[in-house]
Amino acid sequence: MTLYCLRQTSFWGDYGAILANGLGAIRDKSGHLLLQRAGPFAPPMMFTHESMVGHISLVTQSLKEKLEAAKFGYVTFKPTIKKHIVNIPWETWDKQASLPWDAGAGVQGQRPEGGEPENFILGQEHSPGAASEMEDIWEFIAPGLPCKVEKRERLRARHCRWFLTPPQGEHKGLFRPTGGGRGLFVDETGRRWFEREGKGWIGFDEVTIV
Repeated sequence: MTLYCLRQTSFWGDYGAILANGLGAIRDKSGHLLLQRAGPFAPPMMFTHESMVGHISLVTQSLKEKLEAAKFGYVTFKPTIKKHIVNIPWETWDKQASLPWDAGAGVQGQRPEGGEPENFILGQEHSPGAASEMEDIWEFIAPGLPCKVEKRERLRARHCRWFLTPPQGEHKGLFRPTGGGRGLFVDETGRRWFEREGKGWIGFDEVTIV
């Protein structure tokens, strides 16, 4: 069995992670995720982190509709709230540069206040215009399968190898562990689907079954 763990493609280190995925997850009293991120552009799939929980997967309205039409099993979605959306055209910057403001040809990137990645978001006021232009974002819950993430080994910057106990039962190309740990795992069929629909914004980490 060949499996992969989905992740955000890597560029600009922590700066790229903040721009692509937004800040860590916080929720309102009703449990809705409060988005704090750059807009109006958002990648088809984003990966953020919630304290004491782990990885949270988010998808745009466009990808949500494609996932609903795909045959990955029972998938669910929860709406999110556009709490703090700042207007940054980061998707136009040179992703081959080492840092956003090192962009060569094309649009020059910018350096956040104080040099801290979080200040891309926290250093600017909420933009109602960017929020209204941005697609709706949904929290994505994949079908669960009994297995456990034993550990994650860092190979290089934002590239890991995951060690997973054997999944118990059948899946339809996409699943999340229900026995501990977070992450979205796909087989070869699922990988091809996300490569196509992710439009270059989704990466894949190696998985070893233990």
